[in-house]
Amino acid sequence: MRKENVAMGTKALGTGDKILHLMKDSHIGISDLAGFSGIYEGVILEILAGVREADIDTGLSTLF
Repeated sequence: MRKENVAMGTKALGTGDKILHLMKDSHIGISDLAGFSGIYEGVILEILAGVREADIDTGLSTLF
């Protein structure tokens, strides 16, 4: 889910994009991320799909 910053002409990454980059750079899968973050896999999938945004309660916000 990318958002266009019209004034600057750049794109800001959404939470799902940031998680995907983290997973790619760290060579981990969803189950690995769920294991060390303590977040259910379903919640991670919802964030990746853009259905839900990470908040302070999910714990994923501390990864960024």
